[in-house]
This record gives sequence, C-alpha cells and structure tokens, in this order.
Amino acid sequence: MRFQCLNVDCGRPFGWTAKKIVTQKITDDALEITSYEYVVCPYCGSFDFEELHVNGKPVEVKAVPPVQMPASVAMFDPADLMSHQWKKGKRQANGYYELGNLAYGWDFANKFKPETVRELSIQGTLEIGGYEFNIDQSQKFVRTKKAK
Repeated sequence: MRFQCLNVDCGRPFGWTAKKIVTQKITDDALEITSYEYVVCPYCGSFDFEELHVNGKPVEVKAVPPVQMPASVAMFDPADLMSHQWKKGKRQANGYYELGNLAYGWDFANKFKPETVRELSIQGTLEIGGYEFNIDQSQKFVRTKKAK
C-alpha cells in the first residue's frame, strides 16, 4: 500500500512499511490488548494521510507544490565567502598582518553581505568547498581556514 501525507508542511508519499508498533498493556472491561500498531508519516510523524490504492487500483500521487520563499527573505550566497579577498592573515613579527587567503584568513564582518553574517550566526561554522567559515561571538570578525 502507498499513502499520501496530508500535512500541509509535508505532503510526501510513503509506503506501508511506515508503521509504529507500540507494546503497552491496556485492559478494558473484558478486553486486554498488549500491542497495537498504527501508520504514521515517516517524514513528519503525522497521522493525517490517505491511502493511494482504491479498490486495488493505484491512485496518482498528489504533486507537492514547490516551496516559494517570500521576496522579502534574502538568500545566503556562498560565493560571498568563497570569492572574498581576505585582507588579514597571520600576524608577522613587526605587528603587521600577512595577506589572507581561503586557507587561512579573517576580515571584518561588515565587509560581507548581511545575509552571510546572519547565516554564519545561525549555523556557527559553515563548511564550503573544503574550507570552514565561522564568526566570532561578538559578530565582528569572520574567519576562514582549510577544513581538516
């Protein structure tokens, strides 16, 4: 059997194997139940679904509408980090800094797009193309280094 989740946030199709088996002793007047099973959506855990086979004939799966982000939400662009000209590198003995690069560098957070700074704040450390990017606690410095 196939099912279609009816939860508005999910809507995915799934197979009959998505069962949860509960073993619990339930006593009711003359009936004693020791275990029972029920079907739930394996993606969201919803009980709201419909069967995709009616009278032995398969029913077409409902198309899941594409997710559209509101225009007001700006998306994070990894190119902002990957193509950035890192200004600072390791500190030299004379007090100046070497020129930074993707393998090791840092720069001020105000040199990046606000979406990039927000994504780094949320994620903590981002790994993109073999490099790690992070932001310090004060949200002033963005750092890069080669991933291990």
